[in-house]
Amino acid sequence: MTKNINRKLQNLLDGESSRPVTGNATSAVPLFPLVYKIEIPGGGTSNQDITVAEKCMVIDAYIVNNAAGASSDTVQVTNGTGSNHITNAMSNAGAAGAVVAASSLHETHRNIAAGATLRVTQTDASGSNSAATSCYIIVLRTA
Repeated sequence: MTKNINRKLQNLLDGESSRPVTGNATSAVPLFPLVYKIEIPGGGTSNQDITVAEKCMVIDAYIVNNAAGASSDTVQVTNGTGSNHITNAMSNAGAAGAVVAASSLHETHRNIAAGATLRVTQTDASGSNSAATSCYIIVLRTA
């Protein structure tokens, strides 16, 4: 029994359980999504970039305010450093602890190439008082 459990843990840790999704996947085996957590320091408009190691597709994104937000401040997830926005602009103007999910995901921009930049932009609409925010981006590896 222990050997079986260890093998399953090894598969999870080496990425075997987060195998790529194919266009017509019909397997009854569940897929494990990957989560990127990007911390945004707050205080003003800023970009936080990461390089994505493997080809993937964004299936969800949301933010959690770590402090009270200011009016009209937003966070948006982008594929690359240009204007290929994956999510709508999510408002982080709420109270500390407020959770805001993306209400839309762009059909083509949400597919990210291996080695591409995944950018989270915080826009401070009224100065330098935007809230520190955690952004969670949930992806599935794709073939």
